[in-house]
Amino acid sequence: MPELINTLDRLGAAPAESEAVFREAIDLARQAGDLGAEARVEAAYGWLKTGHNEWPTVIDHAQRALTLADAAADRPIQLFARFALGRALFWQGRSHEAVRVFDQTAEIGGDAGAEVELLGWRPYIECLSIRAVAHSFMGQPRKGLDFVEGLPALTRRHGLHSDLSSIASDRIWTSYILGDADRARRFSSEALQAAERFGADRNVVYALLACGHASCLALRWEEGDGFFARARERIAATGAGREWTMAINGPQALCRAGMGDRERGLDLARKGVELTLANELDLLRVIQGAFCVRVLRIAGGPSHQDELETRIAETLELVQRTGLAGWLPLVLLERAGLARMRGDADGLRRDLAEARRLFAKMGVTGWDDYARSIEA
Repeated sequence: MPELINTLDRLGAAPAESEAVFREAIDLARQAGDLGAEARVEAAYGWLKTGHNEWPTVIDHAQRALTLADAAADRPIQLFARFALGRALFWQGRSHEAVRVFDQTAEIGGDAGAEVELLGWRPYIECLSIRAVAHSFMGQPRKGLDFVEGLPALTRRHGLHSDLSSIASDRIWTSYILGDADRARRFSSEALQAAERFGADRNVVYALLACGHASCLALRWEEGDGFFARARERIAATGAGREWTMAINGPQALCRAGMGDRERGLDLARKGVELTLANELDLLRVIQGAFCVRVLRIAGGPSHQDELETRIAETLELVQRTGLAGWLPLVLLERAGLARMRGDADGLRRDLAEARRLFAKMGVTGWDDYARSIEA
């Protein structure tokens, strides 16, 4: 039954169908008194609900699986349950809690953790990968880079399977915080090749999203827009990867603005923030907020100063509350741009100086040219 639930996830099955299978499977496991089977069903269903954007439900099922697996010292389920739980906490913006969960995974996994495979995933490696993203978003991209640079050794050891293509896509986020367009484009291209080779639609959607972000970093607006359009088409055609819908609007809005499509860019940017707010996903609110303020400044210009100021203040407050300090200097650059728009020379100098100080603290140099473009 866990295998069937996992198949439904990969096929993007409707929630009602998935729930019916889960109910049957959990009843059978409980009637048999098989705690191991019950833990596996809970873990599989918790992971499936990530694709339905039902993050509180993910947490509930993952915690049940975790409790059962810890009691039985069932290491594969201990790792898999933490994979689902940590990701859900991270998407909710509970970054410190998520890292603690992933740290537990590192302790449980031990030297042989990378060998564990369950339902087509390698949960130990997945957890370490998302932990690297978390470190990057929390303002420690060099920590994230340690994992990113070590991934080729892991793939050579275990073979590059479809379950590792999502990890390959994860590398885009550390690259984005570093402002490293060349690395981002290389990593995302490799991820897309792997995902398409093994045919996992959910992973293909994620890889297309990664490619679009890499194009944004390289200022290749039409190319990025094409990747985001392909991701939307894949979601519509298969139903898989639906959780990534909320991550597309902001960067695609920037591509539209870069292409001169001002109104559609502004509309998409606002929708990106509104959608993540409606789903109470603070991580994505930070990311979409950072893109929204950039689009408002570039495409909105002087006529949208008040909205821009409000969006900047909201995003900065959210960055502080979630501890996602890696995004702070990027938002400060947009506030510096607003100060320049208003003729506020002191505000411009202050925010540029603070952004540069934070970049230096994080070891980030890839945003230097962008900072200079705002200053010029």
